[in-house]
This record gives sequence, structure tokens and C-alpha cells, in this order.
Amino acid sequence: MSTAKGRRGSILSGRLSGFRSDERGLTLIEVLAALLILSMIVAIVNAFVLMGAAMYKRITSETLLRNQANAVFASVINELRDAIYVQQGSNNKEIVVVKWGDTSADQYINEYTYSFISSDPNRSTEVLQIKSVDDDGNEYIRTHGVTDDMFSMKGSFNVLNQETVMVELEFFRVQENLTHSLEDVHIEIKQQIPLFRMK
Repeated sequence: MSTAKGRRGSILSGRLSGFRSDERGLTLIEVLAALLILSMIVAIVNAFVLMGAAMYKRITSETLLRNQANAVFASVINELRDAIYVQQGSNNKEIVVVKWGDTSADQYINEYTYSFISSDPNRSTEVLQIKSVDDDGNEYIRTHGVTDDMFSMKGSFNVLNQETVMVELEFFRVQENLTHSLEDVHIEIKQQIPLFRMK
């Protein structure tokens, strides 16, 4: 009796060990667990890549906008550095500036009108227009503004007294020119510019 039980036990254990040795590949649960871990790793890597790309685009955009802002503001300072008198124009977008001219007697003093005007009706951007008229009635116009369609500028003047002008410039990114929406990039410059009266 005990030998029969022993034979059955050995046959049963032999069959079980045969099943174990016949296992090939992975079970469904192991495959699902591996896929879950792989998808988590891919999602984490993807999130880091997207975050890095977004930060790179923002930093690049901020750098370009800051360069544009610095260039325009330097142009404004350069234009006003030789002014000997200034008065407010018809609104806060305009000032009238008197500068030293050529050394000839008839053109020793020149008058200029500085205006922030809309440069494109399809875009909310402005340029600084500098207009002067000579004694013969000839009109000369120069402009300063952002050079990249990706950015816009707005500005205003406030004459504090005849010796100081408050210049406010605002630079921002034009969202319409982007294929996808990015976080707003915005720079404001508000500076008092003293006028140098000595030649």
C-alpha cells in the first residue's frame, strides 16, 4: 500500500517537474507587467524631452526678443542724445525734438517729430518714426522698430520737463505667427532719458 502511494507521488511529482521544464516564454501577466513598466519609462522620457524642447523655445524666444528690445531702445537713446529741447506732441505717442544741426547758419537747429505709429494694419505693432522737414520743404523719414515678424512693439513718450523724457517701450511675441501656442513672452522698458544741452 505504501509502495503504491509512493509510486503515485513519484509519478505526480515527475509530471509536475515535466510541466515546469516544458515552460517556454512568459506568462500573460509577466508580459503585461513588462509592457506597463516600458510604457512608464517611455512616458517619463517623453515628458522630459517635451519639457526640454518647450524651455529651449521659450529661452530662445526671450533672447531674441530681448535683443530686439535692446536694439530699439539703443536707437531711441541715440536719437535723443543730441536733443536740446523737447515738447509733448499731440498725444503720448508723439514728441517734438529740437537738435543741433549742421554748423552752417541756416541749418544750425533742426526740428524733428518722433512718433510711435502703426506699421502694419494687420498686426498690432508700432515703429518709431522720425520725421524732419528742411528749409526747402523736403520731408525726411526714418524708422526704428522690431525686425522680426514674430515680435511686436508699442511705445509712448511722456515729457516730464524740457530736460527729461520718459520713454515706455513694450515688446511681446505675436501668437498668430506661431504654429502652436507658447507661453507669453513680454518685456517692458520704462526709462527716463535726460537731454544733453551742451554741444
